[in-house]
Amino acid sequence: MALSDAEVECDTTSETGGTVLERDKTQNTGGVPKPAGNEDFASNEDKQQDYQRPERDQLSTLQEGDQSIKSPVENDALDVDDPEFTAWTDGRAREVEAIINNIAKGYSGREHMLEKIKSESQFLNPRDAEQDPYDDEIWAYEKKQELTNIIYSQPGSSSLEISSITCKQLLCEVIGKERDNAWLPILRQILIQAKNIDYKNNNSEKTFGALYRGDESDSYFYHIFRFTAG
Repeated sequence: MALSDAEVECDTTSETGGTVLERDKTQNTGGVPKPAGNEDFASNEDKQQDYQRPERDQLSTLQEGDQSIKSPVENDALDVDDPEFTAWTDGRAREVEAIINNIAKGYSGREHMLEKIKSESQFLNPRDAEQDPYDDEIWAYEKKQELTNIIYSQPGSSSLEISSITCKQLLCEVIGKERDNAWLPILRQILIQAKNIDYKNNNSEKTFGALYRGDESDSYFYHIFRFTAG
């Protein structure tokens, strides 16, 4: 059953200059205001047009053009000690560092931000695979499209700059920066609208999310979303 705005809690650490201010469970009171337009950020139309969701029968075509989409494995058993998955996780940690260094290069608390993300993000630390690698490739592609569409359909999305949406093994990671306090209302809408989202664990310490108040007008966010299979 879909949850109303008032029933969704967002568990996010808010930080300024590397100092934790509070860990909030904020309830949405409705009425998300539309921030003033910002010429530095792309329009919703520009952002959405590159993220049209493909039909499932197009996956074979995508596979031919993208060698990262693997063929089905013959053995249905999951390898929980998969060296390829471990290597992917290590590589993703380096990619996240590069992303944060780029979007927050003028932020005095950037090093603390990176340290916190690397140590606490479930996405960047060793974990077991939760679904077949081939199924996961399809799931990750579709879930990224879904999250992108939810984000850019919200009134405040013109005040967001999303640097990365990446999904792997039932977790999705969203990184970006905001103005006009735009991220938290959109975060609530993701928790309401995303299919098969794990509400219980997304509102506990089992997922990591943080919002870092910048030195000037920008703030930086990193959030992990957990999903159930299906």
